[in-house]
Amino acid sequence: MIITINVLIGILQEIHGRNLVKKLSILNTSTVTVIREKIEKKIQVEEIVLGDTIVLKQGDQIPSDSYIINGTVEVNESLLTGEADLILKSENDKLLSRSYIVSGKCYAKVEKIGENNFANKIISSVKTQKSNNSELINSMKKITKFTSFVIIPFGIILFIQAFVIREENLTQSVIATSAA
Repeated sequence: MIITINVLIGILQEIHGRNLVKKLSILNTSTVTVIREKIEKKIQVEEIVLGDTIVLKQGDQIPSDSYIINGTVEVNESLLTGEADLILKSENDKLLSRSYIVSGKCYAKVEKIGENNFANKIISSVKTQKSNNSELINSMKKITKFTSFVIIPFGIILFIQAFVIREENLTQSVIATSAA
């Protein structure tokens, strides 16, 4: 009973984790406003370079890890950190990629791009297969191996006992063996 509950909890956590990874992969803004040569212009997120100054306002998704150089914003980082509360960020505070600006406006300096972003590191670490070395899983593997080797000979012995020794018909012998 306890093993079954633990397995179910593990499965639910794995499904929840995969769903979060899918959300992280799906959520991605395509354009961002940057200041280049003292002019605000919209560019594709892929065109952001280190040191760019980006303009972020209410409703924008943060495209790259940055830090605020001017302004104050409230940020929703729940997708990355699980923290449900909004976080007030002001000058020199870090902004994590794929978070959302809930209110305010700021100018931020791009600190990391591409695979170096916090969200991308989470995604890549989750996507890599890690071996499960938990004590529970190892114990369950041992039990499964043991029962695999024992169940077939045990089934044959039960069938012979029902069919030959007790002289039951074939159907009754199969039913008795299966029930056992």
